[in-house]
Amino acid sequence: MHVIALRGAPRHAPENTQVSLLSAYAAGADAIAVDVRRTVDGHLVLAAESDLARLAGTSAIVEALPLSALSKLNLAATFTSPGSLGFTYYDPVVPSRRIGIATLVGALDEMPEDASFIVTVRTLDRSVGAVQPLVGAVLALLQTRGATCRTVLAVETPEAARLVRLVNRTIPLLIEGTTGIALVESGEVDGVIVPLSDLIGPDGALMPEGQRLSAARLAHGRALGAVVMPEGGTLTPALRRYLRTFSWIWGGMTESMLEPGLREGGIVHLDTLFPGQKVDTAQVALGYAKANPYAQVFQNDGIHIDIKPYDEPLPQPNKDLLERRLAAIEDALLFANRNWPYYSGGGVGTVHGIRGDFTAETAYRVATVGQATTLEMAVVNVDPGAHQGSPPTFFRQKDSFYDPHGAPPYVGVEHDEDDGFRINWNLGTEYDNNQYGKPVGDGRSPRGARLRLERRGPIFAAYYRDPVDAEGRMLDPRDWVCVGCVRNECLNRTVFLRCVGKRWRQEREDKPGEFMPILPNTFTFKRLVITRYL
Repeated sequence: MHVIALRGAPRHAPENTQVSLLSAYAAGADAIAVDVRRTVDGHLVLAAESDLARLAGTSAIVEALPLSALSKLNLAATFTSPGSLGFTYYDPVVPSRRIGIATLVGALDEMPEDASFIVTVRTLDRSVGAVQPLVGAVLALLQTRGATCRTVLAVETPEAARLVRLVNRTIPLLIEGTTGIALVESGEVDGVIVPLSDLIGPDGALMPEGQRLSAARLAHGRALGAVVMPEGGTLTPALRRYLRTFSWIWGGMTESMLEPGLREGGIVHLDTLFPGQKVDTAQVALGYAKANPYAQVFQNDGIHIDIKPYDEPLPQPNKDLLERRLAAIEDALLFANRNWPYYSGGGVGTVHGIRGDFTAETAYRVATVGQATTLEMAVVNVDPGAHQGSPPTFFRQKDSFYDPHGAPPYVGVEHDEDDGFRINWNLGTEYDNNQYGKPVGDGRSPRGARLRLERRGPIFAAYYRDPVDAEGRMLDPRDWVCVGCVRNECLNRTVFLRCVGKRWRQEREDKPGEFMPILPNTFTFKRLVITRYL
């Protein structure tokens, strides 16, 4: 019984968008169900409804607009997390932060080659004349992208099903609604997409439609059978086990792949609260990003990174030409060595590598949020090296493993200064190649939250949830929100994980030559749970 991510992960990211599709794949979905429509200029885009008002907050008819106009919309405008009505995905005062409409060609190209799809072709006008060009365009694109073999096509009407069969006799074909069972019985289609309640009653007995579909599945061996939509939109592990008892149910759709236990085959790699003061160096190691006296990393019912106020002299403007040249040389040497005295940080890393696909979660608290201070949970290729139980006294005792955004290549999730939560990554080996997703949510109010990082093959997804303010009051969102996904094929099959924090000196973008305050800070990581998947 296949677990099918309906429009990606709409409980955790805007539906039918690239981040939604990739996060569902990373979470273990067997297939991704998307809806395809055709723009007025012939592009195939992902949209469940003709009018995008439900997502964009403003009316926009897909079939009446060109792709260029649709691409200007923000499909995250109305997204909210369950139970978190006050949550907004992007800060509305920053208009450059938005999620644009996804195209079918983009989805096929960005998703890994082992990703399977259910592609439902939808039109505003269901006449044969309107449906035929869309069906032809979708089948042609699947063919040119080599994706026919990993795609199940779905249609809304019997007429659309017959149009598909005129062009392609072999692609698996589904139709929506119980009226399509007659087409399964006649062998014209391979299955139906229906609510589970239309096939199985509340007492577990088969409804007449379920009996017909079961018989049709037996009569036509190649038929898929039913793809069911559970009440409430979420597939639970218990329901998945129950649906497996029906051989004619091919798949169950879900709006969330993050239900505990839904992804099977997990092995606990590490689960620790970092209790007491003694570090279990067989499992984790502590270390420092830089060799200066301002940071102290220690365990005390959690991993603490305590960064003291900076009290050394800072470069000052000087009118003397020679003094300015000497200051410039000193600054260049600091950059070359990456050993600034005001740059401090460190944290904890896993001693044993994480092999293959995984999910990692941590909970943290931070004393101060602001510019030039950040924390992350990330994975890298290098191991953490020797445990450093006391602050470093010379440069050989520092390790870029413990530097947020350091030791590339990497992928991570971070509370980005006071801007929000985001994914970060580097596909190369140079620090200057670091890249960052757009910050999601409120970065100013939280003084703690839970972070999550998932991997499936080359795809990584980053999440956060349950932020708290300085007084410990719960903030939104109360469920996992995906802040970004990335494909990183530079990371080894076995990686090592770090939870780290830092502060530094940062020049102001609005006033070059002036700098942000150098903030003292304390970061605390309270728990780390890592689960590997076979």
